Amino acid sequence: MKTISRKWLPAFIFALATIGAFSTHAMSLKAKDAAIVQGHIKLNPAGTSCQQADDCSTVETDYICTVNYEEDGTPLFLEEGNQCTVQLYRPEQP
Repeated sequence: MKTISRKWLPAFIFALATIGAFSTHAMSLKAKDAAIVQGHIKLNPAGTSCQQADDCSTVETDYICTVNYEEDGTPLFLEEGNQCTVQLYRPEQP
């Protein structure tokens, strides 16, 4: 009995670790998908008046989310409460 458990225990641990790695990777991909939010244009400097625009991401990337994703476009913000002051980022393109 001890011989069988000594042979199969490392394989079982390896299989368990592999399953854990795949499930962690899948959760991180799902979290990125769930981070897509509606971006808003600030209509005043305080950010108390906003207008809906394009979809953006809360996940920080190298690019700030702008109207029509243009390089020099108007930046977009997340509306929380009655203010849009949280900077958003361009979603990663597949």
